[in-house]
Amino acid sequence: MTSKSTFNSISQTLIDNWLDATSPIEDPETFCGKISETMSLKMSLNFIDTRSDDPLDWYFRRIKPYGINSRILNLKKMFPDGPLRNLPDRTYLLDAVIPHYSCALSLRKPLIDLVLTKIAGIDVGYDRLLIPQKTNGRAEWCVSFTEGRFLFKTPVDAKLDPVEEVIIRLLMEGETAKEIAVELGLSQRTIEHRIDKMKIRYEARNVVHLTAKLFSIHLVRRMAEDRIISAGQRED
Repeated sequence: MTSKSTFNSISQTLIDNWLDATSPIEDPETFCGKISETMSLKMSLNFIDTRSDDPLDWYFRRIKPYGINSRILNLKKMFPDGPLRNLPDRTYLLDAVIPHYSCALSLRKPLIDLVLTKIAGIDVGYDRLLIPQKTNGRAEWCVSFTEGRFLFKTPVDAKLDPVEEVIIRLLMEGETAKEIAVELGLSQRTIEHRIDKMKIRYEARNVVHLTAKLFSIHLVRRMAEDRIISAGQRED
């Protein structure tokens, strides 16, 4: 394994360890071994004690937290070690946490999913691997390994007019305001003014930040649409 491995490679190692382990696996930290040493700053490794019949009384504990602190969402502060019922965002727990952990516990096997959700009003996307205790009886714990994809606050008005859409597309392709002006037949000053208005609207510090935000919004919408389509296909 490399010094800093990918989500897929670490997930495969954890799944292989789980498959090769003798049931029951007693200690989750021993099971995870030195995985934390290969994790990037965008990754986290967490443990949940699932012995309680009430999921809200399951106990959450970090094995290794994210190494990056966001200015818009302090996950370490919002989600300290303790019972799930003490965590502040109950909607997030009931939508994105408890049902999926319960599914992994019920199936008694590792599950990988892409989580698209909101935490305290912030759009969040991350890859997640859930590994329940390997046992012949009821699993007493579950380990989650995650890698963050994006985290941002979506503006109330997240719609672009046709000209703005073209400007953003060309910015993503590396073109300057002067080059965009030539393509659209507008003045460079007009393009710069449009970009400045979008920066204010989307609370972006610079053009790179603006482009990243709008790309993330587009990505979230596309992934949400894909999930709806996939759900419809499963129902059929």
